[in-house]
Amino acid sequence: MENIKSLSQFKEACSCGKVTFVILEHFIHPKYTGQVRVVQIADKVGIYTTIKDDPNNELSKVNGGKGLRLEYGTEKDWVFNDDGTIRRLAFGFPIMDIKIIKNQKGV
Repeated sequence: MENIKSLSQFKEACSCGKVTFVILEHFIHPKYTGQVRVVQIADKVGIYTTIKDDPNNELSKVNGGKGLRLEYGTEKDWVFNDDGTIRRLAFGFPIMDIKIIKNQKGV
């Protein structure tokens, strides 16, 4: 799988099929570090993610069962690294580092 290098590529990947990513580090909620999330719904402004293989997890149940919401923001809110890691920022501060581990287009 080729590394995602921009927000537009990330949006396309999320809207084309099931994307699974691991949270390498969560700077606001460290307890989320290591979680594997699956994108369930992607729209024009963000994604809803559930915890992989854990539909009964409270985080998977929020938002009417859609899961946690992550808004895309703008290109400046993201850093796409050559090693495939992706950093989400808010107001210039890191929120979390993720890595896509599965991208099943058309699923």
